[in-house]
Amino acid sequence: MRCRLLKRALQHVLPSGRDLHGHVLVRRLHARLFARLALLLSGLLVGRLHVHRRGVPIDRLTAMTQEVVQRALGRARAAIAALSAASFGALAVAASRKEVSALDREVQAWVQRTRPPFLEVPMELFAFLGSGCVLLVLSGVAYVLLRRARHPLARTLPLIALGAFVLHALAKRLFARPRPNGDPRGFPSGHTLGATVFFGLLVWLIWTSNVGRAWKWTATFGACLLVLGIAYCRLYLNVHWLTDVAGGFASGVAYWMFVLMAIDRPRCLGRTFMTKPRKKAPSGC
Repeated sequence: MRCRLLKRALQHVLPSGRDLHGHVLVRRLHARLFARLALLLSGLLVGRLHVHRRGVPIDRLTAMTQEVVQRALGRARAAIAALSAASFGALAVAASRKEVSALDREVQAWVQRTRPPFLEVPMELFAFLGSGCVLLVLSGVAYVLLRRARHPLARTLPLIALGAFVLHALAKRLFARPRPNGDPRGFPSGHTLGATVFFGLLVWLIWTSNVGRAWKWTATFGACLLVLGIAYCRLYLNVHWLTDVAGGFASGVAYWMFVLMAIDRPRCLGRTFMTKPRKKAPSGC
């Protein structure tokens, strides 16, 4: 039935036999077209069945789609990193003047005026969780687990943690804007910066693993709540201005995006971050 319909469609599309100087030429053209269509359909069918059985995307169309998605994802990360870095730069220029804006004072006054007393203990817990010592311990635990699992990120995790610490220390020393409680070196918020980088990498690890989609979204939602809670606790405890927290979040997102772009980069100085370099074959082979 399908062959008949295909023949009728080809008869409407192709010219008649008289225009092609005889019925023989028409039959040969039809035979070639049917052979090409049969070969194309069989190839697609075999490819689809092979992919369905093996469970791996090996056809060329899937590879092209993955390449397009990776390029789009890389451009999105670059755009987010550039926007976050520009936002941090604007906040840093304002913080370098050592002056507190009217917005910072109004937001801080509103938070202190409306702060509920029952959030005192949860905010202290958030502050403890976002402290440098706790994040360092969590990074060490993550390093041990990744090394046992032979994950490629274990090789670069110490460098990522060191880079975040250097960024935070340099920014604190360079701008040195006083905090609301009078302590120096308030910009940017180290708790917010460290939490953004650590939990952002944790979310990336979960999304690149074989965990179910429900667990991935649950972990993402929980990480967002933790980062927001740590950021809000800095205002609640009256230890940072709003621009301090915003600067920590912007710098953390920018650093996080740059790290992901470096990890997913196909080649970096002749080798990749996510795969081990291939061993060279012996010269005698």
